[in-house]
Amino acid sequence: MEKIPSISIVVPVYNVERYLKRAIKSVLYQTFADWEMILVDDGSLDRCGEICESYAKQDKRIRVIHQANGGLSAARNTGMSHCAGDYLFFLDSDDYLAGNALEFLWEKARQGSFDIVMAGHRRVEPDGSTPLQSSGWLESEDLHQIRKRILLNELPNFAWGKLYRRDLWEDIRFPVGQLVEDMYVVARVFYKARSAYVCKAPLYYYSHENAGSIMNAPGLRNYIRIRYGRFIGWREHEKLASSFEPACRDVCAAQAMKAAVRAYALDTEKMALTESERDHIREYIAGHRNLHLPKRIRLIAGLIAGGHDGALDLLGRLQRRLVMHQLIRRQEKLIKQQAR
Repeated sequence: MEKIPSISIVVPVYNVERYLKRAIKSVLYQTFADWEMILVDDGSLDRCGEICESYAKQDKRIRVIHQANGGLSAARNTGMSHCAGDYLFFLDSDDYLAGNALEFLWEKARQGSFDIVMAGHRRVEPDGSTPLQSSGWLESEDLHQIRKRILLNELPNFAWGKLYRRDLWEDIRFPVGQLVEDMYVVARVFYKARSAYVCKAPLYYYSHENAGSIMNAPGLRNYIRIRYGRFIGWREHEKLASSFEPACRDVCAAQAMKAAVRAYALDTEKMALTESERDHIREYIAGHRNLHLPKRIRLIAGLIAGGHDGALDLLGRLQRRLVMHQLIRRQEKLIKQQAR
C-alpha cells in the first residue's frame, strides 16, 4: 500500500516554458520531502508538456495530467481531483518557493493544529528585484481577525502561498471561465477553517516577470474580464459577510458595485461580457440602490439602470481610450525591463 503524502502540490501549467523548470526545481530542492506534485498541462502550445514529462520520469512523486485548454480554474480543479495528501498547496508555474517553505508551513500546521497556514511573499520583477509584499502583515492566529481581513481583502485572496487541510476544499472549486477566480473561493475556505495562522515570512516568490501573463496582458477584453471577476468575487464576499460579518456587508457590496459599474461601462461595445453577465450587473445594481457610493459610481450606475445607452456609449469610448493608453504604457515598461 502506497504511503499517503503529507502535502499535495497542484501546479497549473500553460505556456510558461521560460519559467517552468524554476518552479519545479524549487519543489524538488525543498528541505521537506514528503510531497506529491501534480502538474496539470492545460493544453500548452510550447514545450511545457514535454518538460513536465521529463521531470515525472526523474521523480516518482511527480505526476502529469494533460488536458485541453480550459484556463487556470479548470487546471486547478483537475489537479485537486487527483490529490491524495493531507494538506493542499497551490504553486503557479511561473512562481517559485523558498527552500524551506514546505517544511516551515508543515511544521507550523502540525505544531499548532492549524487548518490553514498563510505565508508572506515577494514579487519578482523583470529586472530581478524581489520587493517584499508582506512586511505590513501582523502575525496572528486570531481566526476571527484573519477571516475578516481576508473578507475585506486586507490580506490577499491569492490561492497560492497557503497550506490548507485538503478536506476544506471538498465541496469548493474554482469558477471556470472567470478571472480573479481566487477571490471567489478563498474567503469561503477560510470560513470553513477552524483555525488559521498568518506569518509575514516571505516563503513564496510571485512572478511579475511575464509580460504575456493574464494579469499583465494589454488586451482591453482581459481588463474588462478582470473587472467582472472582481465583481463576482466581491459579490461572494458580500454573501459571506451577510452570514458571518454583517457590519462588513455594505463594504463588500460597495466594492462589488464599483467593479460591476466599471466592467459594464467599459464594455459598451460588448466585446467581453455576455448578455447574461450584463443582465447580472443590471440586476445587482437594481438590488443595491441604497448603497453609499461615490458620486461618479452612482451616476454611472444610474445610467446603466435607466438604459441611457447613448450616454454610456460616449462614456465607454472615453474610458476605453484612457485604459488602453495606460495598459500599453505598462506593457512597454515591462518589455523594456525584461530586455535588460
